Amino acid sequence: MKKRVFKILALLLAFLFIMPTFLACKSQPIKAGKRALATVGAVGEFEVPYEELYFFANNYKQSFGDKYGDAAKDHSDELREAVYKDIVANYAVLTLAKEAGLSTDSEEVQEEVQSRLDSYIEEDFDGKRSKYKKYLKEEGITDNYIRFSIAVDIVYSQLVSEYLKTGAINSDEQYVKNAIKEEFVRTWHIMIPNEDGNAANYDLAKEALDKINAGTSMFEMIGSKYNKDFMLTTTDGYYFTKGIMDESYEKAAYDLEVGEISGIVESTAQIDGQQINCYYIIQRLELEDAYITANFETLRSTYLTSCVYEKVETLQSSLSFAPNEYCNSLDLFELDAPNQTDLFVMGIIAAVTISCIACAAVVTIVIVKIKNKKRVK
Repeated sequence: MKKRVFKILALLLAFLFIMPTFLACKSQPIKAGKRALATVGAVGEFEVPYEELYFFANNYKQSFGDKYGDAAKDHSDELREAVYKDIVANYAVLTLAKEAGLSTDSEEVQEEVQSRLDSYIEEDFDGKRSKYKKYLKEEGITDNYIRFSIAVDIVYSQLVSEYLKTGAINSDEQYVKNAIKEEFVRTWHIMIPNEDGNAANYDLAKEALDKINAGTSMFEMIGSKYNKDFMLTTTDGYYFTKGIMDESYEKAAYDLEVGEISGIVESTAQIDGQQINCYYIIQRLELEDAYITANFETLRSTYLTSCVYEKVETLQSSLSFAPNEYCNSLDLFELDAPNQTDLFVMGIIAAVTISCIACAAVVTIVIVKIKNKKRVK
């Protein structure tokens, strides 16, 4: 009996120590709370949750603060208009996806979501759930909304394959080559970060532009102290079409004639996986046939993606976000962060507690058995 009891005790202790490791093998979902999932309106047949409204409003708050300073709250209508416009984008994709028989809830999509999120946590947070949770809290983003955004991105990619299959997009090689030559632009630029909204950053951009206007070539400026885009390592520059770059960068590039240099363009950039505000000075360059031929498959993929973007943009212009009474009552400058509960951690705590209680119970049984044997003797 004693041996059996100690075997049970050993198994419980083993379970106690290996269980957290077992559960941590994947980025388990963090449940969004009641506020996060509260409906704030709809786009067509799709309900929009509070967590999405908060995400866009929170993103704009910083830029409005940089732009208007203490008077930012006087522009609440402008903020609301910008947020409502951005909300529509995801649901334009979902509307097209539904028409094509695609769903973010499919097993294939959800498995890919899990895989991407696992990789994201591994690469950006050293595989540590605690760091990921800290990031969510600091940014006011829910795990649920990140998963939703990844799922939308996946079905967006699936739309390309679906449209190719049905012939909704023309993928003929010569047709695509002609489209690239007619619709793509090629640029290079210098980029000055402005993540802190400091006036000195604009002064630096102005200084760089003055040097260019005084005769310094863009080639020289790209290798100078002014440029912080370290991805620009060749003279090829960037080849892109509409829907690929940030909207303000795209507009500035398409407005230029070949060889012409822009003024200071306020936009955004990706640095170390984070989107930051920045200033660009852009030069439009002539497309090169040799580059197009050598990189045709990459450019072809970009073109096909842009075809889907065009369909999304067309539909998006006909959709609108319809806020409900609850949404209309909210001050978008003063939103409370969406709440979420980490059932993963709660599960570990509960399991550890149960294991400890079970271990204590087994130990108690052992002690009682020993005492009873002594009394019998």
